[in-house]
Amino acid sequence: MKSYLLLTLLCFIGVSANSQKCIDTVANGLTLISKTYVSGNDCNFKIKFCIRKVSEQAHHIVYTIKYSYGTLTRTIYVSNVAVGSVICEVFEFTGNCSSTAYCAAHGKTVNHTLCGAVDEQIILPIKLVSFSAENTANGLVALKWQTATESNVSHFSLQQSADSKLFNEIAKVKAVGESKSLQSYSYLYKSNPTGSSNKSQYYRLKTVDRDGSESFSPIVSIKDKTRKKLEVYPNPASHYLRLNVQLFEGNPVKLYNINGKEIQFQYLDEQTINLSELANGIYYLQYQDELVRFLKN
Repeated sequence: MKSYLLLTLLCFIGVSANSQKCIDTVANGLTLISKTYVSGNDCNFKIKFCIRKVSEQAHHIVYTIKYSYGTLTRTIYVSNVAVGSVICEVFEFTGNCSSTAYCAAHGKTVNHTLCGAVDEQIILPIKLVSFSAENTANGLVALKWQTATESNVSHFSLQQSADSKLFNEIAKVKAVGESKSLQSYSYLYKSNPTGSSNKSQYYRLKTVDRDGSESFSPIVSIKDKTRKKLEVYPNPASHYLRLNVQLFEGNPVKLYNINGKEIQFQYLDEQTINLSELANGIYYLQYQDELVRFLKN
């Protein structure tokens, strides 16, 4: 993970003086559920946006989130929801870790007249510069990470996995907590004292804030040297994408759009994916724990 910076969600929308206010803010109305590094400069964000219905005028609510790679919109109908109820929606999207996203919730009447708007802001409290795992000469695994900034951070949880899916905590390390300068951390883990195993081992770092929110680093691994990396070309691609087919024996490759939705695809041959049916944009191919981003244009 290269960076987690400010994710600011705000919108400047006015409501006509002749309209009765139909939605309003609530305490802790915008909550960060999770924040996870994906690849390159990209991070997955999952947020919960809550507002309150304050009048019968509210017929539907239109949510709009504009972020670095696109726009999410969602309309929910609330005419049957009691006045005073808190209405929450969860949004997931992938954006540049250092970009700004803009968010708005618009209350509309049955005639589609604007009757209220809500804006909020939220901060991602840590910028992780790096996280790595290396074998040492005495058979230990050296786990190292650096943060550029820390705010409201409680501790780090080091996690290990044999399959890159099920992780177990191996150690907790107390964080500096509040810092605007580079901080370096390290931990030696006794994973395989003999150094004889050929199996890959996977590690990740969980950051736990004082408010209980969590974020995860990219998964790093000490891999079997016989395993080849996932490679794709050309990138950007227009009509097809070629892959190194040696990877696919018994392990499916998955395709996701920028919002994390899995997309079905077809092969033109055993190592070429057909892109002709895909809309232009950014996509991800996943093979085991590896994720490769490509652009369809």
